[in-house]
Amino acid sequence: MFLTDQIFRAIERSTELHHGQTRRVNGLPYIVHPYAVGFLLSHFTDDESIIIAGLLHDTLEDVPGYTREMLEAEFGPAVAALVAEVTEDNALYDEHPELPHQDRVRLKKEDYLHRLTDDSEGALMIAAADKICNTRSFLGEYAKFGPDEFWAKWRRNAQTFEQNRGSSDRYLRFALAFNGIIQSKLAGHPLAAELDRVTKAAEKIIRETEPDV
Repeated sequence: MFLTDQIFRAIERSTELHHGQTRRVNGLPYIVHPYAVGFLLSHFTDDESIIIAGLLHDTLEDVPGYTREMLEAEFGPAVAALVAEVTEDNALYDEHPELPHQDRVRLKKEDYLHRLTDDSEGALMIAAADKICNTRSFLGEYAKFGPDEFWAKWRRNAQTFEQNRGSSDRYLRFALAFNGIIQSKLAGHPLAAELDRVTKAAEKIIRETEPDV
């Protein structure tokens, strides 16, 4: 896909919106992730809206105060709809302050997986590209830091090994469930094949280094 004016604008806007944010484990500027997702999608589609939505896919979820209406005003209804499809519902977390953190996160993840089964093909492509890039990061970081340090960085609020216990199991259960949906809904697509490859690689390294998972 050619670098259109709108895609270039989306690169700039994503950089502005994610300014100051960092990746959870390696501490790199967060923008490396949306860039990677957009770049990956550009290899498999000429649909400008899908690529732009890939570049902006985390804005509604992770940028405080940035709304779907703002996104639509800047990049149109097609982009806003795609980003909304791949956005976890943070309200589910906020609505249950009585529950432990992990249970609140689980509610969000289960809702996301449920909605994923009804997503459009464009949204499924974005979701797959997002997970591919995150899993590639996981594989590099896990190998670099090892299980204990990796999960400590992953769970930024965890101070002890006991608080980290179960993180790998939760990570893997979500990854396998997500991969299963993508394999069903995007069967035969190159993005589905790559997601399957990296998911199996993540499962292998976790099970080899953490026998209890």
